[in-house]
Amino acid sequence: ELNFDDLRINNLNFSAEAFADVPNSNYLFILKELSFRPNLTRFSLHDISGQFSVTSQFVSINNFHLETDSSEINLDVRLDSVNVFKNADIEHFKNCPVSINLKAEPFNFDDLSSFISATEILKGTPSLELKANGKFGGFKVEKCVLDYRDTHFELEGKILNLNNPSKLYIQAKINDSD
Repeated sequence: ELNFDDLRINNLNFSAEAFADVPNSNYLFILKELSFRPNLTRFSLHDISGQFSVTSQFVSINNFHLETDSSEINLDVRLDSVNVFKNADIEHFKNCPVSINLKAEPFNFDDLSSFISATEILKGTPSLELKANGKFGGFKVEKCVLDYRDTHFELEGKILNLNNPSKLYIQAKINDSD
């Protein structure tokens, strides 16, 4: 578990670039490399990298890569037709196009438990591949493949009302399961 009173970081490597066009509300942060070895028993960060954009027209994370001793996660996500500088209330995101591509192969729960002790009950190394797109208020999950221990799920469906969490609705169909 993370102890901020005794947090030590060794072998820190960091490389980044930032661009800001303040008059036009365009911001880009390129994290080329972040890696370190903390004094945690089950966690070592080999690499975090990615491009993070916030503009007056969209928000995106591109080429996000996270690699530890036991996990590897890749993510691309984009929310278009949104200006978070004027209105960041998710209820207004309903008709904004969204796309998500996530691949976690594998993800080890021990990495998470190193920071959040309540997740200690989660064990193993699942893998997940997710592809989704549509409007934020109703988008299609084109592909969701989850492998965990001896279980295999393939599903597709829709996520509805993500812009109004109290009315969140998930339609799912499991196509192939072992």
